[in-house]
Amino acid sequence: MATKELPDDNREEFLQLGREQISAGDLVVGELTASQRRIWDERAASFDEHSDPGERSRREAARQERMGKANAEEPAPNASLPR
Repeated sequence: MATKELPDDNREEFLQLGREQISAGDLVVGELTASQRRIWDERAASFDEHSDPGERSRREAARQERMGKANAEEPAPNASLPR
């Protein structure tokens, strides 16, 4: 599979490229298996045990920011329909 040149500053083109790759079967977005989830949960717990409160706070803030961006990117199901 050839690597396509990714656009630097046009986010919509980048997202469209991803959609095309997914629909063509060139890119597979999968779910974690139960064993993979267990491993990542153990790593997160270990990190929490060994990090200071400031680091945990920064990590949680970054996670919330990522989640907020992910939720903002998904349009409402009927957002394009006229009211």
